[in-house]
Amino acid sequence: MPATGYGASLAGVALGTFPNVKDIQIGGLEVEMKEVACVTDANKIPTKLPNKVREGDIVLTMVYDAEGQALYGQLRQYAKGHTKDNFTLRDSTASVHAGLGYVAKVGELTIDTDNEEVYKVTLTPEKEWDFSPAG
Repeated sequence: MPATGYGASLAGVALGTFPNVKDIQIGGLEVEMKEVACVTDANKIPTKLPNKVREGDIVLTMVYDAEGQALYGQLRQYAKGHTKDNFTLRDSTASVHAGLGYVAKVGELTIDTDNEEVYKVTLTPEKEWDFSPAG
């Protein structure tokens, strides 16, 4: 049976559980590649070497309803204050992404044709998200 997104949860130690999460995107890892070329290279094709590894953001789409508005206000204050929190994202298979991070963005408040208001929250890791697979 394929895994679904149902049953996923996100919480901060200080911020508590995030209610009404509609969508979660986990950025993953990206390796920056540097190209190195020398004038003596006969074929002029540079060599690629791995350099920095960057951890991606967690981007949430949140339902903007009466329950979520208090969290919306708290997230705005965390972003303004550059406040860190220890976040834990548990997916539907019980795998975990966790670590210290910042609220990097709160906004893009929109209303769609089904009369549902949503907003985006971007969580940026201080360094990296620790990953623990289910099992």
